[in-house]
This record gives sequence, C-alpha cells and structure tokens, in this order.
Amino acid sequence: MKLDGVNLAGANLNRTQLRFARLRGADLSNTDLSRANLIGANMSGANLTKSNLMDSVLYVANLTDANVSQSRLNRANLIGARLTNTNFINSNLTGATGIDGKSSCASVSIGVCK
Repeated sequence: MKLDGVNLAGANLNRTQLRFARLRGADLSNTDLSRANLIGANMSGANLTKSNLMDSVLYVANLTDANVSQSRLNRANLIGARLTNTNFINSNLTGATGIDGKSSCASVSIGVCK
C-alpha cells in the first residue's frame, strides 16, 4: 500500500492492518495507531508527534528520521525496527520492546529506554 506523504493527522487507525505500507514522509501526528499492525512499514521521515502507538506492532518497520516525540509507545513491539535519528523526546516507552537492544523498557521510560 503506497501512502507516501499522505496527511492522516488526527485519524483513528486503531487496530488497522498496515503491514509493509509505504508511509514515507506521512503526517500521522495526533493519530490513534494503538494495536495497529505496522510490520515492515516504511515510515521514514514521517511525523508521528503526539500519536498513540500503544500495543502496536512495528516489527522490522523503518522509522529512520521519523519524529515520534510526545507519543505513547507503551508495550509497542519495535524488535528489528530501524531507528536511526528517530526522535523519541518526551515519548512514553514503558514496556516497549526492541529499543536500544533491551528486551523491554522499564516503567518511567520517557524519551529513552531505561
């Protein structure tokens, strides 16, 4: 599914199947992507500011240069995801897996996986 550059700001995409979707440079700010299946999705350069990614599956997704600041990634699966230059400032990473080589981020992991 090719959605490069699409504006989905504020959309409700809860539980949406977006496996291997191309969302490069997309505006997904303030979007509800909780429990979404984003396996292998290419979201390089995407704006995910203030988005809800709780319990989402981002296994081997590409988030290179993406802005995920102020977002909720509680219990998100990021195993194998490409996270080069990904901005997680002020994001809640509690229980997220696959960040910084850790199996699971500790509670109060805000901005960095502890």
